[in-house]
Amino acid sequence: MKEIAETKLGKKVEKAVITVPAYFNDNQRQATKDAGSIAGLNVLRIINEPTAAAIAYGLGAGKSEKERNVLIYDLGGGTFDVSLLNIQGGVFTVKATAGDTHLGGQDFDTNLLDHCKKEFGRKTKYCQSWLPYLPSVGYLLPVIASTAQYSPSCLNLYRTSVLWTGSGTQNLHSLHSPSQPSTMARSDAPSTDLTRLILLLCWSLLNIQSYIHPTFTTTISSYSTLSALVELAQLTFCPGLFSTICMPAPPNYAWFKSLPSHCPKNSWGIYVLVLEKPGCTPYIYIGSGTASKQGVSARFNGHRTGNACPHYVLKAKRDGYTITHMALLVLCPIPALDQIPRLRVLLLLLLEAAFTCIFWSLRRRDTPHGIEYLAPWSVDSYPWDGLCSHSPLLDSAQVRPGDLNLTPEQLNQAAAIIKDKNRIYQSNYGRAQRANPTPEYTASRKAVNQRAVPKTKAREQAAIANKTYHCSVCNVSCRNASDLRAHLKTKRHLKKTEMGDDDYNCELCKDLSGDARALRRLRTACERAKRTLSSGAQATIEIDSLFDGEDFTMSITRARFEDLNAKAFSGTIEPVAQVLKDAAIEKKAVDEIVLVGGSTRIPKIQKLLSEFFDGKKLEKSINPDEAVAYGAAVQAGILSGKATSAETADLLLLDVVPLSLGVAMEGNIFASVVPRGTTCPTLKKRTFTTVADNQQTVQFPVYQGERTNCEDNTSLGEFTLAPIPPMRAGEAVLECVFEVDVNGILKVTATEKTSGRSANITISNSVGKLTTDEIEKMVNDAEQFKSNDDAFQKKFEAKQQLESYIGRVEEIVSDPTLSLKLKRNQKEKIESTISDAMATLEISESTAEDLKKQELALKRLVTKAMSSR
Repeated sequence: MKEIAETKLGKKVEKAVITVPAYFNDNQRQATKDAGSIAGLNVLRIINEPTAAAIAYGLGAGKSEKERNVLIYDLGGGTFDVSLLNIQGGVFTVKATAGDTHLGGQDFDTNLLDHCKKEFGRKTKYCQSWLPYLPSVGYLLPVIASTAQYSPSCLNLYRTSVLWTGSGTQNLHSLHSPSQPSTMARSDAPSTDLTRLILLLCWSLLNIQSYIHPTFTTTISSYSTLSALVELAQLTFCPGLFSTICMPAPPNYAWFKSLPSHCPKNSWGIYVLVLEKPGCTPYIYIGSGTASKQGVSARFNGHRTGNACPHYVLKAKRDGYTITHMALLVLCPIPALDQIPRLRVLLLLLLEAAFTCIFWSLRRRDTPHGIEYLAPWSVDSYPWDGLCSHSPLLDSAQVRPGDLNLTPEQLNQAAAIIKDKNRIYQSNYGRAQRANPTPEYTASRKAVNQRAVPKTKAREQAAIANKTYHCSVCNVSCRNASDLRAHLKTKRHLKKTEMGDDDYNCELCKDLSGDARALRRLRTACERAKRTLSSGAQATIEIDSLFDGEDFTMSITRARFEDLNAKAFSGTIEPVAQVLKDAAIEKKAVDEIVLVGGSTRIPKIQKLLSEFFDGKKLEKSINPDEAVAYGAAVQAGILSGKATSAETADLLLLDVVPLSLGVAMEGNIFASVVPRGTTCPTLKKRTFTTVADNQQTVQFPVYQGERTNCEDNTSLGEFTLAPIPPMRAGEAVLECVFEVDVNGILKVTATEKTSGRSANITISNSVGKLTTDEIEKMVNDAEQFKSNDDAFQKKFEAKQQLESYIGRVEEIVSDPTLSLKLKRNQKEKIESTISDAMATLEISESTAEDLKKQELALKRLVTKAMSSR
């Protein structure tokens, strides 16, 4: 940076004001200052980035004698800082700071990058599996090419759509090789191109063993059987369906509303519902109607009246959604009585699954459904949300015995497959619940834990929280060491360590994680897409020859981007609440909220922040990319005497200490000398004394943190004060002075008042580094374990009082003059009680109440003995 500045200015740079994240500790600030000295710079001052931004905003808004509370929200590429300042005239006083140096725009890019990596693996996986269908592709393409109304781009898309219907099916083709579609003759095919396309998609769905109930594959055992059922059904599709599927992107939900809502009588069909709510993304639900007499019209009437609605639709209605349109996607006449079971259970459910896949009406996009690669477009590009939780083919076929004409061998085969599939499904379901727990799952696990023994529960939860028995490969936390050893021997773990963690044909995926160049290009494209989504509703990521000759193209909506970063976005609000709590002010007392940093341009960030402050308008008058540098330049001008304007004449900057500073006392108790949030520069004093007679050496361990027990805080350094005159315990007066300069660098000095001897230490970078995450964790731990800290302090005080009283009682018992006045049995009781009290002191599990009880018993005994003389 120094060289860049010198090149820009055309002269040598000798002085500098350096900005650092608000949560930099003493070690990091000292290291920054040392780095500046090594570079040949005279570091005039080190200031926090939000404070520099506040200077820029304060000067831009003009001087005002009115007192204002200004919150600086600084979300950059790699760090996140929040500061609350009080501005009055030219005085800038920092009230509180908080933040996270591991949260920023780069983390948002990383989440999007991980999603793109999965998409690339998914897309390259199915690109390798269409080869078995090459003959059928050669049959279909000439038919489509002869249709003049479709452009070459549509032909290419149709070519792609044909290819994706073939993926993942080769595993079952060996079972039905005589009837594969690759050997299909022209006369065997259905009458229309759209029907052929739907037929291929249905056949592909039937050949996904992990995501289909065995009843379907047992009954429709060949492609010819499926083709015969389709011809028997006499299907009629909605207008414009084929041209819609051939489009390069999914249609808008308004396309569904353009479909006719008329429902013929005596017909079955697949229908679509459009559910809308003001200000929310619309829902799409796809269902089937197969009533024996009324047909699909019974479903339409049920939706209109609110009776017999599916669970998902009812739940959406309770959430405020309304059905704005109903339309038919495919229609067929009600079949003859003898064909109703087969066509109702098999064909209509199969068609419902096909249209669910085409228009992706499944609810959760972050959960693998196993049919994503069959969708004609990326699942993230659909401009609506689905209501269904799973494919209809996961449900069993509800039929009476004999309806499907299954032989006993077929029934036994289906039963065996169902048993094996249920075991796999339960395993996958449990893993999905642990990875993304629902409120119901969390509640059930909490109930199970509450039935455990309290001590065992606390120990096991602590072990899980500390990742003591955690398998990072499977992301599984075990309760104890034996469970972890058992887990490491399971097939699940061994399969993941040998083959990788991908449940869907991982051997077909192309992993670009090891290609640094590909990752760099993909990250650059993700960052560009993130910036585009700050102003647009959709962005396209397109990279030629990303990895191993494969091109990558993906569309992503702003809603999907916000969903990928939902946890990170929510994490930006916690430091804001912490700052308000530290400053002891309410949300309504904040006058202005200033956005700093490029990542604050993200609309979702602005929305969350505004909602947190009850809709308060955010201040965007300053350039978020230049505010910090502008404020630092102003401060540099003031310190170097170059700034002489009226706006900067009376400017005064007062920063704060991010964490409490202090020393360790007897019992490892943390004694705070400089409280958290104290304005810099500052000088604080505190007096200590000795704990033993004739003590000539005193250690001063310096700590930083918010916990009562020093072991839970961070050591910054240690120095020794010696020799001091020998005195009785408690008589020496040791004055400890903590001095924090304007750069936040700490100097500690201890002086013995009688002799005047002193020692000091300046905290340097060579002792105990503390990262920002650790600082934030310490603050959170101080609140979370406040009860434990209070118990620790009470126990320490009770222990000191008991030890002091035992010492006084022992002096009485050992004094010949006083002991002769005690009765023999009284002296023995006192000595026995002292032994019990000493034993209690030695027990580490003893609480403050136990120690107080021992002290009270000893006091009563001594008082009774002394009063009876």
